[in-house]
Amino acid sequence: MTDLTAALANQEFFDRPEFNPELWTDAKLRDLLDIHGIEYEIAKNARFDGGIKYNLATCPRCGKSEGNPAVWRQDGIPHYKCFREKSGCADFTFQDWLALLRRPSLTRVNAKELVAKFLKARVDVVVNLIRRGM
Repeated sequence: MTDLTAALANQEFFDRPEFNPELWTDAKLRDLLDIHGIEYEIAKNARFDGGIKYNLATCPRCGKSEGNPAVWRQDGIPHYKCFREKSGCADFTFQDWLALLRRPSLTRVNAKELVAKFLKARVDVVVNLIRRGM
């Protein structure tokens, strides 16, 4: 019983990713990059958690690579930085970057599908003015 009490009193026990969804692991960060199709290279750096920094091919905000855009974790907190001052990306945070990734996308429709779906004219309710249905 004392082991459980000691574990509950230890805050580090609850800082583990399975108890705190706010903490990011390398796997979670890498999955986010992969799911969104973001090109990156892994750079080793001892200053960051796990010694890993993800250098992005381009900044999702300005679309350039000159600012050395990168994502990394430090103390369990994810960070994003693009050093391209001209486009205002220097103040762009991880939360801003995350919101940019989560924006809704438009669905694409093939022209052939449109023709096939709407090829037949609907029945006229008022001739040459109003048609029935959708």
